[in-house]
Amino acid sequence: MLDPLDSYLYGLILTDGSIYLTSRNRGKICIELNRKDKELLQKIQTYVPECRIRCRMRNTNFKQHVETATLNNYKKAFREKFIGYGIPVKDKSIVGTIPNQPYSIPDFWRGVYDGNGSIGFTKANEPFISLVTKSTPLKQELLSLLFEEFRIIKHINQNQRDHVYNIVLKNEDAIQFGNFIYNNADIFMQRKYNNYIQFQNWKRTSKKSSHRRWTLEEIAYIQTHTIEESKQYLHRSTSSVKTQLWRLKQK
Repeated sequence: MLDPLDSYLYGLILTDGSIYLTSRNRGKICIELNRKDKELLQKIQTYVPECRIRCRMRNTNFKQHVETATLNNYKKAFREKFIGYGIPVKDKSIVGTIPNQPYSIPDFWRGVYDGNGSIGFTKANEPFISLVTKSTPLKQELLSLLFEEFRIIKHINQNQRDHVYNIVLKNEDAIQFGNFIYNNADIFMQRKYNNYIQFQNWKRTSKKSSHRRWTLEEIAYIQTHTIEESKQYLHRSTSSVKTQLWRLKQK
């Protein structure tokens, strides 16, 4: 079983790390972050002293002259441990998913969100937590967790432009999921943790709607599946599905 630290590192490496393998059993695991998040890498180094940290200036597809901090671990045993847990060496952004053995669920997802998530407030002052991923298996695991743990129902398809899934939680949903992954945490990205802490001061200023809106993905689903299939998959009542189909016919 993965302990909390390895569960967190697995999620962080999966989303914001790389595994390099070369000849004669050489290679490395590296995690590269914006330099302002160097503190997280230094904290990891206290738990894994053989790691090395260096800073550099580089250009990305989106911005030039970006200062980054990179944590590198060249130990074979360290690489083999995480590969053994199930991290793919290739195409991990597309096929990566949860570890292949028991793990600490909050720590793993905190690593995922620290690596590739966003936490903050919308322009309308709504708390949000979002994750963008290309991995269908990872998306499915997250949606299952949201439903089983919080009864939050999401049906997300890849967008047409980038072929990624954008999974967004807002308001009370964002707060309870933030509590789940950050409460009593020992290791985290300070910048995102600070944004999460601000959630505690948020108060709803408008009445929460009890009506669950139909998404475009749900509408497309019921048009190509039976009522029973739609009811089971979308977690909706028979009446709700039939009413929506009737409205579509009227249009």
